[in-house]
Amino acid sequence: MNEVSANMSPGKILIIGASAAGISAAKEIRKQNEKAEVTIIGEENHLPYYRPFLTRYIADKSVENHPSFLLNREEWYRENRIKLILGTKVTGIDILAHKVRTNKGGEIEFDRLILATGSCPFVPIQGALDCENVFAIRTLDDARSVNERLKNAKNAVIIGGGLLGLEAADSLIKRNVHVSIVEMAERILPVQLDKDGSAFLESLLRANDVSLYLGTVAGELSGRPKVSAVRLTSGEEIPADIVLFSIGVRPNIELAGQIGIETKKGILVNERMETKIEDIYACGDAAEYGRSMCLWMPAVRQGAIAGLNAVGIKSAFEAVEYPATLNAFGTTVFSIGDLAKNHDSSQYKELNVMSGSKEIYKKLFFHEDTLAGGILIGDTAKALPLSKGISGKMPFSKAGELLK
Repeated sequence: MNEVSANMSPGKILIIGASAAGISAAKEIRKQNEKAEVTIIGEENHLPYYRPFLTRYIADKSVENHPSFLLNREEWYRENRIKLILGTKVTGIDILAHKVRTNKGGEIEFDRLILATGSCPFVPIQGALDCENVFAIRTLDDARSVNERLKNAKNAVIIGGGLLGLEAADSLIKRNVHVSIVEMAERILPVQLDKDGSAFLESLLRANDVSLYLGTVAGELSGRPKVSAVRLTSGEEIPADIVLFSIGVRPNIELAGQIGIETKKGILVNERMETKIEDIYACGDAAEYGRSMCLWMPAVRQGAIAGLNAVGIKSAFEAVEYPATLNAFGTTVFSIGDLAKNHDSSQYKELNVMSGSKEIYKKLFFHEDTLAGGILIGDTAKALPLSKGISGKMPFSKAGELLK
């Protein structure tokens, strides 16, 4: 339950970052407090948008016209008296003067500061993104560039076989481009699926003419500034008209580091999204509280918690199990909870259904006769009951209904 503190005069609240966490923080601030001066600074020139749509944009740029693409219409910011500054990068923070400096040469004052600086793609090959046909899709401009580049592309190599990599592969196939996926792990989606689930999904990918290179690493790119192939550490070369990196992100922690805020992988915060410096908060991909997730929904929730505390309403972030979902290659994947990968398998029970002809795979995992996790491929109608069953500690004896 939220607790209202004595200080209800937050003054000027500045939010650095205009995506999931930053916009969520601004919404919560304005919902709770009509007097606070709220300013959001975003590096992109576009109105804040729903970033998970970007992989779909590769195949269909009309996604930009989807009613849910923009997080809010332009008028919403004016109507809620939220100042939105776009195309601007914060280059430094003066914590004593309570000001930030920007690349436009200006300074902006704050009483409370929320760092929602997000993350950037991890690209291990130095200088790769300087090549004219190599991308990591993190922004709308990235997605637009890839969409344009595909007009003359026949072969694409995706480095990274995670959820976003698979979504990108599906979009590329819809553009009649042959896709090769290079994945360091021995199987597809090793975090979200068990071995049988990975094998099931891999068969669906190959049926869609996706070439899989598993248990191997992209060592270098052949040809610069225009890459012609990806060379694996085994020496094998994969032809490439376009290369996409999709092997994770790294939190943007540079600003926090400049002012001495403690960081590890992300900016360290407590359950209230507070940093060690008074009146400075962090949330979303940039923040680290427990297990770093870098997912849209936790970022939204963390932003709301940061906003609440910034206006004096004490509130704590509670980590919950967030599912992994995929809608691609004519199938759907839903995975949630403990899949018995990091524990003694003898302590677990399993229930499963597999139908190759119907392209359906379902498996439930139980720890001490209690539902702990589950995988649904091809038929995700029971996704919500599965989630509720995990949170409600459904017993083994009653879980068979989830597989029907």
